[in-house]
Amino acid sequence: MIFLDSLTHGIYVIVSLVNPTQIVLGGSVMMLNPHLLPLLKERLSQEMLPVQQESVASLVLSKYENNASLVGAGLSAL
Repeated sequence: MIFLDSLTHGIYVIVSLVNPTQIVLGGSVMMLNPHLLPLLKERLSQEMLPVQQESVASLVLSKYENNASLVGAGLSAL
């Protein structure tokens, strides 16, 4: 699946450069296809070094679902 390969590569690059403590995924694609998260975690765990594995565990779906951009815009306006 090309989308999953591209997403895996993009997240791998972000983890390698920034080393985030949590990665939050949102938007309609992820919300309408919740089965993608376990597949993404599996692919990432195969790609990442052992020291990067905690980033895979911190991969979560947004609690704001499709409204994350609206919440962010509202908070920045305050």
